[in-house]
Amino acid sequence: MLEHVAVVVPVFNGEIWLDECLQSISTQTVLKSESVKVSVSAYNDASTDSSPSKLVQWKQVLSDLSIEVFINSEVNDLPRGVGYARNRAVEAVIEHVDYLCFLDCDDVMRSDRIQRQLDVCRENKDAIVGSQFTRNDNATVRFTDWCNNLPREKLNVQVFTSHGPTVAMPTWFIHKSRFVAFSEAGPGTPEDLLFFYEHLSNGGTIVRVDMPLVFYRYHPSNTTFAIKSDTIWNIKLRRFSSDVLSKIPEFSIWGAGKLGKLFFRSLSQNVRHRVKQFFDVDASKIAHGFVNLPYLEDEKSRWVPVKPVSALEPPFVICLKLDLLGFEKILDSHRFEEGIDYWIFN
Repeated sequence: MLEHVAVVVPVFNGEIWLDECLQSISTQTVLKSESVKVSVSAYNDASTDSSPSKLVQWKQVLSDLSIEVFINSEVNDLPRGVGYARNRAVEAVIEHVDYLCFLDCDDVMRSDRIQRQLDVCRENKDAIVGSQFTRNDNATVRFTDWCNNLPREKLNVQVFTSHGPTVAMPTWFIHKSRFVAFSEAGPGTPEDLLFFYEHLSNGGTIVRVDMPLVFYRYHPSNTTFAIKSDTIWNIKLRRFSSDVLSKIPEFSIWGAGKLGKLFFRSLSQNVRHRVKQFFDVDASKIAHGFVNLPYLEDEKSRWVPVKPVSALEPPFVICLKLDLLGFEKILDSHRFEEGIDYWIFN
């Protein structure tokens, strides 16, 4: 049975990267297989550089390798955003393919990427199959380390951290049945995070190939820089409140500092009144015994008890930096299970 994989490439002013990006498609080892067909669906989102002509040039090169290429373009003068471009690229091929391999125009695939992720996705059709990745210039070291080395059992539960999806979007590979439209709200929208949460809500899972199959390029034009931290915080909080906090009658917060207080203040009044206590390691906070949380629009003030982390009891929400020294050691000593006894929100 012939399996069909479409590489989905949204393009906006990518002339300096497109050659390397499309070259990496042309060298895929899976092209030698007689049971797998590879296509490319590129959508030019109103580029003002030479990207359109480069796509045409590469269409001939890839066609000579029996790779069918679909090129569509935004007819208006203004770009509509990466979510819109991905949707249009997917729409052009989804009726005829089995799998979708996402590749941004500034990134590069290792030659065995499609084959390795196809092998995994074939057995995990309900999953977003990601992979490890490399970056240039030692960029985003903490994010890269977290994404590449997060234990597999936490890929589906540690989903409310500041790092976003537990597998980086440029490494995503899915069966077409798992596709839901990306947000088309435009620049400033974390469309990958919204897609990720929708996928989980629909019963999807997360799997990672533990090999660096993508070079995820870091540069000043990355769309990530257009997204405000408040936007991401609010999206995460809404999802966390509906998926987790709505199901537990009361909970505690580990972290009586700035982040923990911000989390508390961000909760709705109904949820705030279910916060039982704070836990902390700061001797002065523990000695004081309470945290005063004033200046809320719907209540003047509230005093919440503060206890030492030695008294930790589930369920609780951790509002701390992930790389805080001693963080995991304390958790391990209590044998708490993430996603059941506690959740990380930062």
